[in-house]
Amino acid sequence: MTSDMQYGKMLNNGQRNTGIDVQYATVASVVSGQPFLRFAGETGNSQKAYKFLKSYVPAAGDRVIIVNGVIMGGWR
Repeated sequence: MTSDMQYGKMLNNGQRNTGIDVQYATVASVVSGQPFLRFAGETGNSQKAYKFLKSYVPAAGDRVIIVNGVIMGGWR
């Protein structure tokens, strides 16, 4: 099975450069409604809160997909 990190690299490094940056992360914490992330393959948490779609409600422990710096959604 392909890991999240490998799949993201495949999307980012395809034969055509689409300008779309895809990343996977885990919501490490939510402070005042703002999610802070731990990216796949990294040990530390992000220092910034990330924007997310209105339809998604972030919760600590969620796995999320980030496209061009915006959380598109998550799963538990």
